[in-house]
Formats: sequence, C-alpha cells, structure tokens
Amino acid sequence: MQGRHLKIPLLLAKFLEHWPTDTLERLQLPVQGESNWLLSIFRKHRKAFSYLQHLMVWQAFKPGYTVTELIQQANGFPIKDERPVLKTIERAANEADRASWLSLLQSGLSVKRARVNGGMALYARLYRNDRNWLLTTNRKLFLPKSNHSAIDWPTRDKRYLSVLYQQLSRRDVELDIARQSRNWFLKQLPQAATAEKFLQHLPLCQSFLNRYSESVAEYQIRRLTRQIAENRTHQQSMQRWELERSCGLAQGRTDRLAVCLMDLLEKDISGANAEKVYQKDPR
Repeated sequence: MQGRHLKIPLLLAKFLEHWPTDTLERLQLPVQGESNWLLSIFRKHRKAFSYLQHLMVWQAFKPGYTVTELIQQANGFPIKDERPVLKTIERAANEADRASWLSLLQSGLSVKRARVNGGMALYARLYRNDRNWLLTTNRKLFLPKSNHSAIDWPTRDKRYLSVLYQQLSRRDVELDIARQSRNWFLKQLPQAATAEKFLQHLPLCQSFLNRYSESVAEYQIRRLTRQIAENRTHQQSMQRWELERSCGLAQGRTDRLAVCLMDLLEKDISGANAEKVYQKDPR
C-alpha cells in the first residue's frame, strides 16, 4: 500500500512471478488492463470471485498457508464499526462563482436546468466550497411548479385524440410496427409524461386507450399475419415450427388465440397438400 492506495505495479509483478502469463491464458484468467480481476479483488467491491481466483492469490502472496489458516487469520482481524465522519469545510467564498450561479437562476432556469446548461462544474465548486450559501440560495430562488389548472384540458384532449387515431391507422399499413400497447400510444403524444400523469383529465384519450390498446394476443396474430402475407407474396410455404420461429413466438408463451390461428393454418395447408396429391393421382 501507498497511503490508502495499492501499489499496482508491485502487486502485478509479485503475482506474475508465481503465475506466468501463459498459465493465466490457459486458465482463461488474464490480468491485462486496469480493470482486470486481480486488481478488483484487492479493492473495495461487491463482486464475487471464484474459488480458483482466491486460491491463486493466496498461493502467490501467502505461500505455505493452508486454507483453514488463512481464514482463521482473516477472522482474527479487528472489525471497525465506527466510520470516520467527514466534516464539510467552508472555504472562502468565490464571489465570481456566486455571481455566475445567481445569474443562471435569475435568468429563469431551475436549479436542475442551470446545472445541465453549462453549470455543472460551477455547481460542484460551490457545493464543495460554499455549500451553505448554495443551498440557501437555491431554496430562495426555487421555481414553483407550473399551474396545471390553467390548461384547457378539453381542447388538449381532442388534439391528443387526433394524434392517437393517426398512430392507430399505421397498424393496418405497417404490419411490422411495434406492439401498440397503452404505453406505446402514450409515448407518441407530445408531453407524454404530462398526459400519462393527468390522464383523468383526458376522457376521450382514456376511452381510446381502453378500446384500441393492442393486447399480446392481437400483437402475436398481427405478426403471424405479416409473415403469412410475405410468404404468399413470395409463393413460399412454412411448417408450423418455421412460422413460430420467424415470428419470434416461444413455445408455451404463445397466446391461445394465436395458437388457434396456427391450428387453422396447419389444417388449411394439410388440406391443400392433400388436394394436390389427389389431382396428380386421382386413384
């Protein structure tokens, strides 16, 4: 250790003296790069390592010890319950930083917007060096939330409904479009988060979503329909398992209605094949 940091070059050198690089390659445990497993196992982490990695480290750094002795030695280390409390040190305020932050807030930006729009480093400096002033100023210049009571909800409801119907019309034209679920429809709206949060003020949109949101069964049937239409365009025929795989339908997770559709298709294909055979050999 060097202070609270690892001496990484020495650590790697001692480990590679015991375990050559070609051996590590054969074991598929290379120690290349700054984020390799050997450095991670010596750092504070929440990762799990295999028994082989532990044994290799023990043999390299604690040769001659048994596993039992190593565990007993580790259990003998004192447990530190008390954690050091970091105290905030207020340094001399930078008047230029204060003036810049006040200018951002007084321009009409919220605290979050001020940080995102070029004030990230400025906020960090003030938080480290002038925290009390920063938090007090942010509370004083906090922007109130917008007043949703002033919104003309009936007009917005009709405008959003028009957008939803435009999206619905895509279902019959673009058979490969994503599932038009309730959430999918809401995400197509302008200010989607507001629409979802205040959906009780949009009764027309709510009624539309209850009626036209696409269920899993409907979506699976639409995928089957698209594939069947494509097969007929190219004059191709698929077995049932091929159709399921091309549509991404997993066995045991396909909806009952989609299964019924495939059963009907299978009977139709079997009947068509039998008719072809009869026409070739009427006996």
